Amino acid sequence: MISDDDKSGLYSPECRDCPGIYMGETDRKMLTRVSEHLSSWVFSSFGKSAFSDRLLISGHAYKGGSAKLIRRENLLKKRRALEEIEIICHRAMTNLSILNVFTPDHNLIAKECAVDVDDE
Repeated sequence: MISDDDKSGLYSPECRDCPGIYMGETDRKMLTRVSEHLSSWVFSSFGKSAFSDRLLISGHAYKGGSAKLIRRENLLKKRRALEEIEIICHRAMTNLSILNVFTPDHNLIAKECAVDVDDE
């Protein structure tokens, strides 16, 4: 059995110092991508990781061992759409702070999944 650390999809590491989480997507092993975030944070490398940038700016730290695979998905279009859904849902339904720098594209899901939607 392959562990979630070795799979691609949507993942979520947490902040140690506040109820903040980050939503990300990767086509590589989740552990590889999370390690990149942590490396950027440890070496104060701004601009390489949105998650580490938020930690560095706030003076916060990664909550060790908190990263988890939320959904497995190999297809890029589905991963991007699912990432946006997760961000929107978590903002609306939890007391967690979403650490993503995020401007919703209300038609992203339709564009990525090739579904027609009416403009408002």
